Amino acid sequence: MALSRITEAVASFTDLTIGDDLTLTDDFLMASDASIIKFGADADVTLTHVHNTGLLLNSTSVIQFNDASQNIGAPSATVLDINATDEIELNATLIDINGNVEISGTATTTGVHTFTATPVFSSDITLSDDLNLTSDSAIITFGANSEIALTHVH
Repeated sequence: MALSRITEAVASFTDLTIGDDLTLTDDFLMASDASIIKFGADADVTLTHVHNTGLLLNSTSVIQFNDASQNIGAPSATVLDINATDEIELNATLIDINGNVEISGTATTTGVHTFTATPVFSSDITLSDDLNLTSDSAIITFGANSEIALTHVH
């Protein structure tokens, strides 16, 4: 069906093919659950409405920002990648991470570190300043089996 102009207030079509750009001056409504927007000549990238949840980007497709090196995507069903050329910045008064954290580069932090569990260090610790133990019964142990101990006696 070829259209040169639609003048009715409401038009309904089963299939509509437009061979050029489509410009809408107001809302665009896809009124069925599981609606799909397909992109590309072979419709290889799709965006699907998931009822009461949100939108689903298909397969291992990514959303890109600025260029291909900055993107968010899911290379598998269990992994979400956030990729950036230089830096990913999170700004909030609290960032809550529920899970294990693996850092493969240098971690630089400022502020106070509060541990609710005993920290375990698998290698040497280097201090660039004083070590202050504030407990009245602080103990420093040495050796694989803690055979040497320094105990603060108050």
